[in-house]
Amino acid sequence: MFCTNSICVPSRASILTGKYSHINGVYNLPDALDPDSLTVSKILQNNGYQTSLIGKWHLKKRTIWFDFFKILPGQGLYNNPYFKTKENWEDGYKGGVQENGFSADIIGDSSIKWLSKINRDRPFL
Repeated sequence: MFCTNSICVPSRASILTGKYSHINGVYNLPDALDPDSLTVSKILQNNGYQTSLIGKWHLKKRTIWFDFFKILPGQGLYNNPYFKTKENWEDGYKGGVQENGFSADIIGDSSIKWLSKINRDRPFL
């Protein structure tokens, strides 16, 4: 995948919006994506898809573009990481509930768990 930025926050914003940084307004690591931005996940939601984000987010503000999310605050810890969800959200890199284990294992297991609960009659992403 090609992305127009060499750092994660602007890259993620460009991938989600399909817009260059000078259009979506996310230039640097401290920037946040405007909640009113149209994203690929919002377009998919509007067309009946079930959407989720599990893992890294880095766009600071609470995501409204996914039906379910479980994200690492900031980089996240490799061992016994904290995860933020709709139920325990705090803006920035604060908040979350600590889970025991290695982050990649928890992310994989959480993804499988989400997939096991979705409506099989609707598409998902």
